[in-house]
Amino acid sequence: MATIMIVDDMAVFREPIAACLRRGGHRTISVVNGKEAMDKLAVERPDLILLDLAMPVMDGATFLRTLREHDEYRDIPVIVLSADSDKASKGQVEAMGNTDYLLKSRFSLKDLLERANKHLA
Repeated sequence: MATIMIVDDMAVFREPIAACLRRGGHRTISVVNGKEAMDKLAVERPDLILLDLAMPVMDGATFLRTLREHDEYRDIPVIVLSADSDKASKGQVEAMGNTDYLLKSRFSLKDLLERANKHLA
């Protein structure tokens, strides 16, 4: 069983994703911003991170940059889940070492579970 951290400030996205992943046999950790995610990483290391970009306190891009600056977290796969379809935003986070990028408006929970399982394999 893999542990997947979901970093999203909106429960309407976070909770259905967490439920889907749990049904798929995974354990989930849900946090509402990048700062909370960094604090949680100090206690528990997930096998995969699902990351929203637009959040208060610490946004997803800042979290990803901070994550990749730490050797002990550099290899954790990250799937960015964003409402932003702008190619510049996608390119910016890809350059920081995210593993995958999904538009919130264009994926199903089944697709997300398949993608998560692929990155965990």
